[in-house]
Amino acid sequence: MVLISTPLFLYGATYFTPYMTRLAEETKTLNQSGLISWATFEGPDIRYILANGFNGDVIAIVLGVVWLALYVWLLKDRKKYNETLEAGE
Repeated sequence: MVLISTPLFLYGATYFTPYMTRLAEETKTLNQSGLISWATFEGPDIRYILANGFNGDVIAIVLGVVWLALYVWLLKDRKKYNETLEAGE
């Protein structure tokens, strides 16, 4: 799992770095030169998909649909699993 998630988190944080830096520069909160990154970046997959999907990127829209389908499948599977645990008690 770490082999999959670590590059995803690094890519997500790197992808959004220019936007975070520009935001800090425009609001006059960056008192140094260089880029800033999002150190505690949660959910890079869905943030990336939403950011690009709302900009009209077809691949991101398809990824969003796939992500949503996988989420619904996981939700149904977890509900079924919880029901089997409750029946066993």
